[in-house]
Amino acid sequence: MSQLWEYSNTNFLNKEKMTKQRFFVATSGNDDEAYREAMQYACKLADNDPEIKRVVLLVHTKQNTGWFERIFGREIEKQLFKGTTFKNCRPVFKFETKKTYCRLPIFSTD
Repeated sequence: MSQLWEYSNTNFLNKEKMTKQRFFVATSGNDDEAYREAMQYACKLADNDPEIKRVVLLVHTKQNTGWFERIFGREIEKQLFKGTTFKNCRPVFKFETKKTYCRLPIFSTD
């Protein structure tokens, strides 16, 4: 299973288009360590780029988050639907589904 991770840079003052960089975690099974490493990588990117404010965890549907529940626990999994931060990590991590992701605004104030 592969997972899409995305972070966005937006320059509101110049009304430039949002640029997105996407990273895939290519896994061939339940690889908890690969997910942890990917999230730590996103934190490092955000530490070096203050424009990064959000990391999207793209899941097919709301029912496809069990892996995160197993890794982080039910409470954190629930928080990821609204957006949450982690200790020593600046950006907000948030689940988006195939359906909700398509409705995200081009420019976001998150």
